[in-house]
Amino acid sequence: MLDSVPSIKDVQFHSAREYNVLVCLWQVENCRIQLSGVPYLVCIAAMGSGETLTFWLPILYQKGTTFIIVPLKNLGKQMADVAASLRLTSALVTHNTLTKLLLKV
Repeated sequence: MLDSVPSIKDVQFHSAREYNVLVCLWQVENCRIQLSGVPYLVCIAAMGSGETLTFWLPILYQKGTTFIIVPLKNLGKQMADVAASLRLTSALVTHNTLTKLLLKV
């Protein structure tokens, strides 16, 4: 949780500068709610409307590591691909790639 939640214009500016995307108001509001510290958030969006971006927007304002857990390997691959397109470091971890070495990191 941040001391203050960024403004709508701030989220729009930073997403354009860092990710080179123009975000919709619903994506901005989703980001602001996540950063406000609300413990649970349900957002329903049509497939292909940019719902994956809502996971990446709060990262603009947080330090450290963010884990996003998804139920399907294909969805995880899609998330990793989107992260790469946004110049974010990511790793797709599945039961096949999870090793003792990775668990020590």
